[in-house]
Amino acid sequence: MPIVAIVGPLLLLAALVAAYVAFARWRDRKLDRIFAATRMPGARAHAKGMLCVFGLQCPAVASATDDELVIHSIFGNVRRIPLAHISLKQEIPAGHCCFEPSYAINHNFWMNKHRFLLECPEERLLALGLADPAPWREIFQPRPTSGATP
Repeated sequence: MPIVAIVGPLLLLAALVAAYVAFARWRDRKLDRIFAATRMPGARAHAKGMLCVFGLQCPAVASATDDELVIHSIFGNVRRIPLAHISLKQEIPAGHCCFEPSYAINHNFWMNKHRFLLECPEERLLALGLADPAPWREIFQPRPTSGATP
């Protein structure tokens, strides 16, 4: 067997590993820049995490004020959703890998993230993966309607 038959696949593998490492470093630096730039005064929660919208997923930064959820993805997309439109469909603790089949989520990027599957008219199949779920549980709690009696 010629040496080229052995070296060729090894070079291809090395190139793939180098490309993955370069992308991971770019992703982490971009996420850090977005996190620092999007800090809002008076925000109830601000965190790095994962975003999945209709099966498309990417790292993102989520911020919540008293009335709005703002999500900045690393690809430049910004989603602003009123909290009144969001309802919590399902909450999945970190370490569990059970998802509905309609959520096409790569589990490797979601490891150690607490998942919130949300329903809202603006975005179909919205899921957020966040490391610290405590502030987000309070944010996604159902709010009383203005005309309801206690």
